[in-house]
Amino acid sequence: MFPDNAQSAGSEEVVAQFSSIAHIASEVSGQTQHVHEATAVLTANTLGMRQAIQQVNV
Repeated sequence: MFPDNAQSAGSEEVVAQFSSIAHIASEVSGQTQHVHEATAVLTANTLGMRQAIQQVNV
């Protein structure tokens, strides 16, 4: 009986750890999406600045 209980408790811990890892992975994915969005904004701003500089230099 004791080994079954120990194994069950171990399995619950493994499930909890995987759940925690999945939650962290989801948060990292969300943060990565924010980084992609911020990069797109920075790229657009950079292109806008280049165009403005070209107009001034003309």
